[in-house]
Amino acid sequence: MLDRILQIAENRVMQISAMHIPGKNNQVADSISRLAMSGDFQIRQEVLVDALQRLKMKPSLDVFANRRNRQCKRFYSLMPDSWLKGQDGLSKCWIGEISLLHPPILFIWRTINKIMGKKIKGMIIVPSWTSQSWWPDLQKLIVKMIVLGNCKQNLII
Repeated sequence: MLDRILQIAENRVMQISAMHIPGKNNQVADSISRLAMSGDFQIRQEVLVDALQRLKMKPSLDVFANRRNRQCKRFYSLMPDSWLKGQDGLSKCWIGEISLLHPPILFIWRTINKIMGKKIKGMIIVPSWTSQSWWPDLQKLIVKMIVLGNCKQNLII
């Protein structure tokens, strides 16, 4: 990804610089990056139920979950757990499933790539970040999009 950015900058004769913004001055991005690292969050049950009803979907597998935040009986987790279907949902086959995909931020790009490559059916929950490099690919996949609103109101952290 970095190589791609640098190549574009070079082709357009642009100069790129980076700087650190302290978390106290950039609270939203700081809290999101902490959330991205932990992956220990979940969408509120009532918000998910409403979205699934509007989409007319019933997921069979929660791909990024743990025992506490799972939304389906069957789930994959990054951590070992006797209740789970398996570990590392990204490495498993989702074909034949209706997958609930609420990936940690660090896994959004890989999740979108897997959906594109395997023609996966399911629901993906991601932030509305139009400036992200994965956003155009996500737009190609969307059959129906529902904007859930502010993450503070819709997530349990």
